[in-house]
Amino acid sequence: MAARDSRPGDSKPNRSDPNIPAIKPVSGQMVSLKGIDARVMQIDPEGVVFYMNSLMARSLLIEAAEAEGQHFSDFDKFEWGPGLLALLVKKVGKSGEAIEVTRPWVDPESKATLFYRVAVIPLPANCVQILVQDVTGVRRLREVFERFVSPTIIERMMETPDVDFFQRNRYELTVLFADLRGFTHMCASAEPETVGTVIDAFISAATKVAFENEATIDKVIGDEVMLLFGAPIPQRGHALRAVLTALAMQRAHGRLMAAWAESHLPSLPLGIGVSTGEMVVGCVGSSQVTNYTVLGMPVNLGARLCSIAGPGETLISRRTFEMVKREIERDPSQVEGWSIKFSRGAPVDVKGLDAPVDVIRVAEG
Repeated sequence: MAARDSRPGDSKPNRSDPNIPAIKPVSGQMVSLKGIDARVMQIDPEGVVFYMNSLMARSLLIEAAEAEGQHFSDFDKFEWGPGLLALLVKKVGKSGEAIEVTRPWVDPESKATLFYRVAVIPLPANCVQILVQDVTGVRRLREVFERFVSPTIIERMMETPDVDFFQRNRYELTVLFADLRGFTHMCASAEPETVGTVIDAFISAATKVAFENEATIDKVIGDEVMLLFGAPIPQRGHALRAVLTALAMQRAHGRLMAAWAESHLPSLPLGIGVSTGEMVVGCVGSSQVTNYTVLGMPVNLGARLCSIAGPGETLISRRTFEMVKREIERDPSQVEGWSIKFSRGAPVDVKGLDAPVDVIRVAEG
């Protein structure tokens, strides 16, 4: 259907005409997020509006009933692209397929850049539906979180419209720290190219395991990887998931060390620390730099356990062990294919705590 150059008559479309179906809004695969809704307008084959939702009407500063019977070109004056709707409607009329574009718009008052997604979708009887959606929040969510979580988690986040993932909250979560033993010595003795090759291989392997186990990559600093379990999407059994991820990382790293040895590269083993407890999680930083991270004593404990873990060793906190034991008792099938052995280690001092804390070793047995 092509947009008309001339205006139709002032009469409204005949609602009883069988060629003009009573159509309700369809999604057109538009994304919904907290605070974001679609503005909807439906037009007949002549470009006459026969439905407009209240959100679209408010954005145009009119009543929805006033729009019915008018040509859609009267409303094709959005700041982010006057004439855009006519162009898209014409393309849809020729192809018969839905089309979607995203356009930026700078708010003259706040100077903030907003992003709008415009979709034009063919409907029965040569009618067309137009949806306009502010996707600034969706775009920001993707830009911030795609560095930390797998695409699967991103999709789950966008399917959770009532959660503000940028707000800081307090939850019980599990953190995992992993770094290479002997990395500092290698840096002092090996060529920079060798160091880069080793680090790239380690980070790639660790990231693959993390995403396979739906972990959040909190940060990567040098040879250290920090993972988070239980946020931004809540996970039942996050402590067990973290422990199984640690074992999977040790497995993958064992294969990596064998490959390094064959290539005559330094074979640096991995040390891992896992801790569970109440933490503050959310975005911290400024408008220029934002990081999604966790804060709290359990985080410090996880880092401490990682620092004292021996080559190829995984140490977990008492709280992590208790939650893992409870989760396995609840559903033993979660550890099918794994033979896990726990043993007590020597208590360790942690800065900020008055008494030494218990340490549990975990390994495949």
